[in-house]
Amino acid sequence: MTLDIITFVNKQQNNMLHKLKNILFNIFVKKFMYLCTNENVKMNLTEEKQKNLITFFLKKNGGQIERLELMKLIWMSDRLHLNKYGRTISKANYFALPYGPVPSRIFDLSKHSSDSFKINNFNVLALTEFNSDFFSKSDLEIMEYTWLKFNKMGSIRFSDYSHKFPEWLRFKTQLENGSYSKSYPINMQDFFEFPDLEEFIDVLTVEEIKHSQIQYNEHSSFQEFLNN
Repeated sequence: MTLDIITFVNKQQNNMLHKLKNILFNIFVKKFMYLCTNENVKMNLTEEKQKNLITFFLKKNGGQIERLELMKLIWMSDRLHLNKYGRTISKANYFALPYGPVPSRIFDLSKHSSDSFKINNFNVLALTEFNSDFFSKSDLEIMEYTWLKFNKMGSIRFSDYSHKFPEWLRFKTQLENGSYSKSYPINMQDFFEFPDLEEFIDVLTVEEIKHSQIQYNEHSSFQEFLNN
């Protein structure tokens, strides 16, 4: 009799646990799908992260930095993180402009004063502290690496340097012969090519790049599926 009671209780507990797991799983799926499909939520979180990405480099440079140099630091951070971890840090769409690749939305943000920074001619000045809560450990690792490697290059040299990369070279003729207001959408697959990979041997391997490209392509296909 006692054994039957114990068996019954265990069965009831297992049933309750199973139901609880199903409930939690359904909540997770609904939450995940909501975040995946709710554009307002995604846009707000992405914009806050992008503002803090700007602030990171402003603070690293004593509170202000020239916009052109800022765009190049963000571009390189995104490029390296994409190749090492399969995604960009900023989630920005990139365009090729005469002065190099540019994260479009971040470029627009950096042209207007906000609660996070103010604009003084071609310089961007920080108004708030950097909030690391928006960033993963790998984000911060690559942002720090990029700053240490490129902060002495300066905006003009950095711009010229970016012209060696395939995402800009693809539009070299049009950009050099056209208006300075011209811009061309960049195919992110070009980010997986390097003019000289040896330069980044301390942070990237060929295997990491190959794996990251596969991961990026799978994620892009999944996002396309969700949006259709």
